[in-house]
Amino acid sequence: DFGQARPAVFPKLKPSTARLTLRMPSWLLDELKREANRRDVPYQSLLKVILADWLRKQSAA
Repeated sequence: DFGQARPAVFPKLKPSTARLTLRMPSWLLDELKREANRRDVPYQSLLKVILADWLRKQSAA
């Protein structure tokens, strides 16, 4: 029973993500969104995967 439940507050918990403003050509964003839609994932999530894969390959080189 969650009738007595209250929202928890964690004042010292730091967010695990950071906000980023990024400028890119509109055609590139359109292609990213198209590919994300094809994979049925949010385009920002796809961008994170692409960047992480690229960084992993760079560090292995």
